[in-house]
Amino acid sequence: MPASDVAALVRDGVPPDQIAEFYPGVTAEAARVAADFSEYVDSYGSSEPRQAVA
Repeated sequence: MPASDVAALVRDGVPPDQIAEFYPGVTAEAARVAADFSEYVDSYGSSEPRQAVA
């Protein structure tokens, strides 16, 4: 499952220790890491479109 799906659940208010109800293989710690990483990535968001790298 994509980390972004796990992070979305946490962002929507599902406690990390309950993520296993949706994704049995995901620990609470892994859910926290996914949410933290998603927040980190989002903090670098830009309103300008990204250019493709050749």
